[in-house]
Amino acid sequence: MAHLMLPDGKIVNVKPAVGKYFTLEEMQQAVGGYIEMVHLPSGRVLVVNEEGLLRGMEFNPRASVLWQTEFGVANGNIVGAALVCGKGEVN
Repeated sequence: MAHLMLPDGKIVNVKPAVGKYFTLEEMQQAVGGYIEMVHLPSGRVLVVNEEGLLRGMEFNPRASVLWQTEFGVANGNIVGAALVCGKGEVN
């Protein structure tokens, strides 16, 4: 099951509406616009709004910690909602 990490710290369990893969439209709706998919070292996929910084979206502390932990870096700020999927949930 995928998780939607919200900027306010909430995490919501989500699953594809039909079948085992999220559609493009579902991912766009989850993050509020055009998507960017980042393949994490753990095999999961982080889906974020590719225009989040340009649009001034709110800082997402949980997603940022995930990014920093996965890539072993001390920086990397994620903004807006972030959808964290298992590799079998995106096509």
